[in-house]
Amino acid sequence: MRSSRLLILLCLASALTAFGSLSRDTFDASDLAGPPPQGLADIRFNATDSDAAIRFAAPARGRALKQRTFDVLALSGGGSNGA
Repeated sequence: MRSSRLLILLCLASALTAFGSLSRDTFDASDLAGPPPQGLADIRFNATDSDAAIRFAAPARGRALKQRTFDVLALSGGGSNGA
């Protein structure tokens, strides 16, 4: 009985801590203008730059038309300041 209570307590504690926030490194305009992550030269662009967005999306659009499928992975840090 005692071990089941401990197990329940550990499960509840881990479930509650899963909703906690981790600190994030700051990212500003100077970081955006800096060098891209290694091997990911075209992955970073400003969403307000429509030309950069088109250049980013063009290869994916070509693959989607050829393969008739399109997979998207969207990651966001969320929050009031966006990702």
